[in-house]
Amino acid sequence: MTETTPQYAGVPLKLQDVRFTVASEDAVAAAHSQRGRLLETVRDLTADEWAAPSRCAAWTVQDLVRHLTHIGGVQADSMVAARTGERFGFFSTFDPKATPDALIKEGGPEDVGVTLGGFVASTERLLSLVDELAAAADDALLVSTPAGRQPWHRSLLHGLFDSAVHERDIVEQLPARSTPVVGADEVRAIASYQVLLVARILAVVGAPVNLGLELVGGPSLHVVVDGPVVSVQPLDPAASPPARASGEVNAVLDAMSGRGALADVLDGPPEVAMGLSALASLV
Repeated sequence: MTETTPQYAGVPLKLQDVRFTVASEDAVAAAHSQRGRLLETVRDLTADEWAAPSRCAAWTVQDLVRHLTHIGGVQADSMVAARTGERFGFFSTFDPKATPDALIKEGGPEDVGVTLGGFVASTERLLSLVDELAAAADDALLVSTPAGRQPWHRSLLHGLFDSAVHERDIVEQLPARSTPVVGADEVRAIASYQVLLVARILAVVGAPVNLGLELVGGPSLHVVVDGPVVSVQPLDPAASPPARASGEVNAVLDAMSGRGALADVLDGPPEVAMGLSALASLV
């Protein structure tokens, strides 16, 4: 990130030239590993853990699992709509700060058994749809997301970045649980997408970026926002972007999602942390 003021007009999401190299098969593998691991965690929760506060303010662990069920269902519905050519209008009124909480409140109190059953069914349905899309090998299929219509495997990664953050929201607040061990390929796929999402937000507001971002324990990425071009690629060791920053992958991704100050966990120019914090105000 070389400038603190825009050098060009912002580019709407639908007009951006996105360059992103996480393949559909990598997104599918990440979905199975992350969702499967979270499913096992949720199935193993004790009564006290269901009632414990999560890392999300005002939400218990049960509330957060209900949210994941809601969003998993919406994601599955958007994929079905894309396959059948139907219009999917849910995200036209979706507010990431207000809508999730409203859905939980509208549902009223819920028995833990009902919450668990709903989450299991939602997860299994989503993964089944993902496998069908992978078998169809139609990477051009566009699916609605809060970040606009995207190729289906990027829509899958959008849901996964949210699910991965919430997985940590659960386990990091439960003393008897250890931080899950996550495979390198899963980390690379999800982290790369979350960085892409931030870069696309910066393109919307017209903030140019040319950054080498090293996520310790995760990927090293070359992030470029140049007019309509938004690119997140593996960082070539021989490349020399004008700005560089580094930090532990989970700490950086959490701070980018509003869980802590990015400047506290990212080693680099202050304007880089300021720019990469663009997502935090929206979630």
